[in-house]
Amino acid sequence: TSPVTINALPTVSITGSSTICVAATTTLSPTTGGSWASSNTAIATVTNAGLVTGVAAGTATFTFTQTSTGCSRTTSAVTINALPVVAAPASVCIGTPGTLSPTTNGTWVSSNTAIATVTNAGVITGVSAGSVTFTYTRTSTGCFATTSSVAINALPTDVAASAASSSICTGSSTNIVIASSQAGVNYQLRNNSGNVLVGSAVAGTGGSINLPTGNLTSATTFNILATSSAGCSRQLSSLVTVSMDNIAPVLTCPGNQTVNLNASCTAVMPDYTSMVTLSDNCTAT
Repeated sequence: TSPVTINALPTVSITGSSTICVAATTTLSPTTGGSWASSNTAIATVTNAGLVTGVAAGTATFTFTQTSTGCSRTTSAVTINALPVVAAPASVCIGTPGTLSPTTNGTWVSSNTAIATVTNAGVITGVSAGSVTFTYTRTSTGCFATTSSVAINALPTDVAASAASSSICTGSSTNIVIASSQAGVNYQLRNNSGNVLVGSAVAGTGGSINLPTGNLTSATTFNILATSSAGCSRQLSSLVTVSMDNIAPVLTCPGNQTVNLNASCTAVMPDYTSMVTLSDNCTAT
């Protein structure tokens, strides 16, 4: 018979990592002289240059066929790990915590700690206005995923407030005045004792606005809650106290009066009550 040629099988190996994440790559050898095929392209694909790309979680092997001989050989399995599933709020106010998911089994990193920080428990804190993303890496696989952009919204400006009248008569009202209100911010007057709402919120105009106190019967201290259109709130630092009027009424008596005696040395004392006056800056209640 004619001689039979026995060709050697190609030598194949995983030259990169045998465990990768979805969308990550690894490499196989050889990179030339043949073609590569994946055992499951729904799990991982491979190019003829031996570049493997993870598609979904699972395992796959790869077979190299040498062009010159037609001989084939298959690698050991490559494991593809799933990316972690992450979630984030659309927005957070400066100074107000927000929560990312997951909260365990990995680490979180902020794309910009000058805008927002994050703990490994997924608690984010806004630092300054802007947009930021957060990346979570699962400890067991090393696979990572990044959240969508989170808007960090500014708090309303801490503007000053004062009373139109710091002392009023019992049963009267006055206004708490914000001289430099911020457009796009609503201002809610509150009794500082228990933060009880007083009246309705008043929209800022960029100029001066008035917040009515309602009728008061005792000295009252007010605070103001400012809320932006983005829903971010802060209590203004100004506390405004309105006192009750304590100026005493003024009683004015007539001056000295002359009474003439009659021939019998007697006299009738006139009624001088009409000459007495009483005044008060507050209307009697």
